[in-house]
Amino acid sequence: MLPGMGLDQGTYAFLMRPDQAMQCIAVDDIRKIVATIFSDPDRFGGRTIEIAGDAMTGNGLQDLFSRAAGRPITYRRFPDGLLERNRLLVRLAELVDDGRCAGAADIRPCARSSGIC
Repeated sequence: MLPGMGLDQGTYAFLMRPDQAMQCIAVDDIRKIVATIFSDPDRFGGRTIEIAGDAMTGNGLQDLFSRAAGRPITYRRFPDGLLERNRLLVRLAELVDDGRCAGAADIRPCARSSGIC
């Protein structure tokens, strides 16, 4: 992931709490959605579309990263000390905590559809 995030030491740190879900999307899925939007500007022009492919918790990321790495990767939220020293990170963590940055896309239709959800 990002340098200094700890994967080389067996840890991954990010904004959400270990049991808190945050929506995410694969880059390849973004490519497919953008291609669909660009191919039908009359349908999608002027619209704001929130997209996500899944909702993952920190604990879920821990499991996925551990399987992918073939060794244990421990998830933890950014340390409080780091958050306290960095106004941007502390504000982002607050937005994740209150749900505004955790994502609000309705991903249920995406599981049943191959088009724009």
